[in-house]
Amino acid sequence: MLKFIGKICFLVIISFIAFSCETDNVNDGNNSYSKKIIGKWQQVRSFNLEDDSMTPAVYVWEEVDNGFTLQLNDDKSFIYTKFEGCSTGTYFYNDELSSITFDFNCEINFHGNLVRSLTESFAEDLTRNNLLFLMHKQNPNGCVEDCNSILERIE
Repeated sequence: MLKFIGKICFLVIISFIAFSCETDNVNDGNNSYSKKIIGKWQQVRSFNLEDDSMTPAVYVWEEVDNGFTLQLNDDKSFIYTKFEGCSTGTYFYNDELSSITFDFNCEINFHGNLVRSLTESFAEDLTRNNLLFLMHKQNPNGCVEDCNSILERIE
């Protein structure tokens, strides 16, 4: 049953992405989602590897209690609590690629490498603007846990 629910959630998210691609990418402030994503978000679901012995590998959505938070501010600053030790910096929103580049104020440990910049893709719930689907940049060896996240608006 969990596999079926995971597949349904995955199809819904792909629909969000497809619908996003049909919109006008002119970044004039009226059509851009850059203003709509301003606020505080909290991880509520995580997309994790369940069985890599199957082809294709099986991933499932799992509920997350007290997930990380992501706060995007009007002044392009952010607070992103996914990484220990460093959580602040500035971000650049790319409307055409539906991505956000986070430039951290200090180095973060990203799969054993110290980096200061990280780009992640996203899709949002265009109907109510209260969910954000974040596709995390992956480890070069593939993804096992926290491959993607669904964040819910909390402010």
